[in-house]
Amino acid sequence: MFQCDAVVKQKVYPNSKVERSSGLWITFENDWTISVQWGAGRYADNRDMTFMEAFADCDLTSKVVEIAAWHEIPCHECFDGEWIDNNCKDCAGTGKVQEYWYDFDKREPCKPASSVKGWVTADELHVHMRDVSRIGIWQLRYRKMLRRIWRFFVS
Repeated sequence: MFQCDAVVKQKVYPNSKVERSSGLWITFENDWTISVQWGAGRYADNRDMTFMEAFADCDLTSKVVEIAAWHEIPCHECFDGEWIDNNCKDCAGTGKVQEYWYDFDKREPCKPASSVKGWVTADELHVHMRDVSRIGIWQLRYRKMLRRIWRFFVS
């Protein structure tokens, strides 16, 4: 069962506004992010619920969720980890060159379009999260090791 009980209060003059979260995002060590959503309008038990009904419901629960996973590759021409060159020809000032999505049916990354999977059970979510968290992790660890070795010899 998925349940969201985190309520964020935001003061908006002259009234107070309360917003309720309908899911979560997790970014793994390999820089892949997975989104898990079960709010109103999502491919989950609350699909037919209006946003006002979801807002009024104190215990927004679902036995299934909607998931998506993506990875953004930063532009190495203009992004140095702190600032972005808005006039960059490679990324048009976005700071990212490529965006990959995860195709949950094929169980592999895909490039052109977003891929959302609905009606996912907790057991299926566990498998998908494991798969996404392992994408390219050995290459990532190998690159980090090579960087450390390179720094050792350079310094």
